[in-house]
Amino acid sequence: MTVEQMTTLDLGYAPPFSPVWDPVLVAASKAAEKLRTTCG
Repeated sequence: MTVEQMTTLDLGYAPPFSPVWDPVLVAASKAAEKLRTTCG
C-alpha cells in the first residue's frame, strides 16, 4: 500500500474510543504532503 492509498483508508470510528482524525491517517497525510513537495 502506498502512502497516497493510506490517506483514503476508511478506518473504524467509535467516538468514545478514538478521535475523529486517526493518528495513522494524520501521519499518512503528512508523509504524502512531504513526498509531493520533495518528489515533484
